[in-house]
Amino acid sequence: MLAVSTTASQVAVASTAEIPAEAAFHVLADINSPSSMQPASCHGSYGIDLGVGMEYFVLPTSNSLLLEQIGLEYATAKGTTRSMATPRLWLTKGFALPIDLNVSMAAPGQDQDLLQVTGALQWTVYQSLGRPAFALRASYGQLQGHFGTKLTSTSGEAIISHGFWRYVTVFGRAGFGSHHGSIYESPVTTDQLGFNESLASTSYDLSQLKGNTAAGLKINLWSPFAAVSGEATFNSSRNYTVKLSYLL
Repeated sequence: MLAVSTTASQVAVASTAEIPAEAAFHVLADINSPSSMQPASCHGSYGIDLGVGMEYFVLPTSNSLLLEQIGLEYATAKGTTRSMATPRLWLTKGFALPIDLNVSMAAPGQDQDLLQVTGALQWTVYQSLGRPAFALRASYGQLQGHFGTKLTSTSGEAIISHGFWRYVTVFGRAGFGSHHGSIYESPVTTDQLGFNESLASTSYDLSQLKGNTAAGLKINLWSPFAAVSGEATFNSSRNYTVKLSYLL
């Protein structure tokens, strides 16, 4: 669903603008739905997981509105896609109940003009030695920056994981997310007849319900103190995440 508004009547929005706006919103919604990078397991009342890692996105170069949001140049001549790597921090705290609280944050984009923060609660429904584990996760994320662009995302998903040889765990997750927000396009300034004319900025109000699927692998490098995890997400924009964890 898309609604278009402008701050002044100087700009007329063509109907074709809906397509790049919706496409940009699809990708920004994926950026606003980061993974907790946790299998279906709980950390316990004393467990803490500190993590640092990178998210890797493959972005279409044909969408100038999307590239503007994340501070990348509009350059179709360099190919149909280009990559964007974003550092991310994670903090996970366990409780006496089989519930973990996860918080993560990142500054996507080249100009660090966007800020993304997510909080998630994970309930481990079933966990037993030598058997697959099952968990449920609910999360809320917010992405904001660039002339007032703001997205909010809420999601729910199920996670299943299974460990092998104590050091390797494979996991997968699937669910749905609801995304709402506004994308702002920066004002355009032109030089006509020797003076500057500033055109009004344009905003696109959108909402979307979409599915999330991903698969990952966690390897305990130095059990139980250090681990590395990797995950591939199969949404409208393909992205990959790697995380190095220090477990307290």
